[in-house]
Amino acid sequence: MSSTATQQDGRRSAAVLTVLCAADFLVVLDGLVVAVALPTMQEALAIPAGALQWVVTAYVLCFGGFLLLGGRLGAMPRS
Repeated sequence: MSSTATQQDGRRSAAVLTVLCAADFLVVLDGLVVAVALPTMQEALAIPAGALQWVVTAYVLCFGGFLLLGGRLGAMPRS
């Protein structure tokens, strides 16, 4: 393998790693935003404390569904 091909593989690997790290960071940040917003949602919408878990559950189910959809779209063959 030539030096140029090795450098291109290294750049591609670095780019893939950067995208994966950014995606992981956004997932963690997204979950944190929901946790921080819960008290404000409870106050603004007059949600009882016991029902807040349903808000989190609904969010996680929607997020998981979109995560599966995104994975499926990412795995589609290119034409």
